[in-house]
Amino acid sequence: MSNFIKYGLSVFSVLSVVGLLLVSCGGGGSGGGSDTGEDPYNGGDPLQPTLSSIQSQVFTPICSVCHSGASAPEGLRLESGVSADMLINVPSAQVPSLYRVDPGNADDSYIIHKLEGTNEVGERMPEGGPYLSQNVINVIRQWINNMDSSTQHLFSASMGAPQVSAGWPVEGTRLTMDSVPRQMIIRFSEPLEPAFLYQQSIRLLVLNQPEPATGLATEIYELDFQFDPEYPNRVIVNVAEHVWLAGGVYELHVAGTGPYALMGYFGELVDGQGTGQPGSDWSIVFSVEPEK
Repeated sequence: MSNFIKYGLSVFSVLSVVGLLLVSCGGGGSGGGSDTGEDPYNGGDPLQPTLSSIQSQVFTPICSVCHSGASAPEGLRLESGVSADMLINVPSAQVPSLYRVDPGNADDSYIIHKLEGTNEVGERMPEGGPYLSQNVINVIRQWINNMDSSTQHLFSASMGAPQVSAGWPVEGTRLTMDSVPRQMIIRFSEPLEPAFLYQQSIRLLVLNQPEPATGLATEIYELDFQFDPEYPNRVIVNVAEHVWLAGGVYELHVAGTGPYALMGYFGELVDGQGTGQPGSDWSIVFSVEPEK
């Protein structure tokens, strides 16, 4: 396992407003303050730097029009429950040196660059405007800057069987060649026992590949797993840089059965099917569009 930058995620850490890779949302609604016409933020209760406020007043009415479900552009779903794992401490695909959301550091969060129009690559978001007013963006800035190590963990510690509570990519995602995931994220409802994380516990399988890359077998073995001691319910799966995920269909598979099954801190096998019973596998299937 390799060291990695600590994830300061929390239940209040989902930046549900938008962001990086919002390649097709234009926004709507009314209000004032945008430099390209009307602000798409429609007001209501005073906007607060919290998940519930940002999601209900900005994210849901403006961003999730496009970024929801399996057809979300670039596989970036911003619904509650999965958006944190796609945004917080996740490198930007356009500028990998920056995180989409860098907890405690709004200035270097790529999502802020995209909202303010200072991004190095691509267009300002929402694409084509109208854009969020600076007042709204400042609330988002405050929310990012408020994130620190005191944020709550994303598990319940109920001593039950760990269930997969979120992941990226999500089931049915269709990615383009320029957004192929080098880092996949699996979040569980309970903390895991690192001693029972084997190389065979999490597998990336090639289900269908019309034009196989040289040396690419039916399983990709060159994966690296990472744990954060403070957030032991999260596994980060890194694909080696020299491995090329060509166009095709892939399966990310977690073992909840067999000799390499993942376990929670309290000895319960993973409940991959979410039935409440320990000892079942979990998997999602995603695809990568071949180069045209």
